Amino acid sequence: MSPGTVRNIRTFISGVFTQAVEDGLLAVNPAQQLGRFLPRCPDRKAHIRALTREQVKAVLDAAAELYPDYYPLVLCGFRTGMRMGELLGLAWEDVDFEGKCINLRRSWSHNRFSTPKTHKGRVVDLSDQLARVLLDHRQALLLKFKGKLRAVPVPAGMAEGESINVVFPYFTGRQIDPSWFRRVAWRRLFEKANVPQVRIHDMRHTFASLLLQQGESLHYVKEQLGHSSIQTTVDVYGHLAPGSNRNAVNKLDDPVAPLRVAAAG
Repeated sequence: MSPGTVRNIRTFISGVFTQAVEDGLLAVNPAQQLGRFLPRCPDRKAHIRALTREQVKAVLDAAAELYPDYYPLVLCGFRTGMRMGELLGLAWEDVDFEGKCINLRRSWSHNRFSTPKTHKGRVVDLSDQLARVLLDHRQALLLKFKGKLRAVPVPAGMAEGESINVVFPYFTGRQIDPSWFRRVAWRRLFEKANVPQVRIHDMRHTFASLLLQQGESLHYVKEQLGHSSIQTTVDVYGHLAPGSNRNAVNKLDDPVAPLRVAAAG
């Protein structure tokens, strides 16, 4: 578990013991001083395993061959940086083909809908290729399910109505089991592509890495990924901005300064 998750668990347990102390069931709270046992925050950059453009293409080609029904899902992950839960919670009502964007409003995990990780929605750009693939995917779903898109009930406030038409259903029409997708489909894709396997979450890292490699700003990456602050984006991806430090110091140089200084004496 991440250090943040461990700290949250510790806080919850400590609260239980604190109540026990107040009720006279315990003399002290055994969870009050666990700081030295908690893991220190690791270098967040150490967990990044981004794929190259060539590797992404190989994985997408494998998806088109092995799991054509899920090729649009994998392409959407690599082209938008959306988290797996956000992909599975995506509705057709959220895809704006005219405005070329996707409105992220919810996430699907643990068999229920919830708000995105930062508890607020965001808008991500929709590439031309992804738009074409999603339109074809929508048409294929209509043909498969006899003119009806897969409708799923959602909690109040997470959509305009009481249900949504999910973009990426299982081939039977129900919700995709993310555990199955990770254990079976994702592993097979990388075996077929002959690419070292990464986590599904690394589609998100790959998206950010490729954007920075082509010169996009950290602020744009921050907005697309939905980070709560630019500091998070800098901490995780700042080192991937090609030549950013070198270019910065070059701007300090005097363009008319001599190339070298004569040796003293």
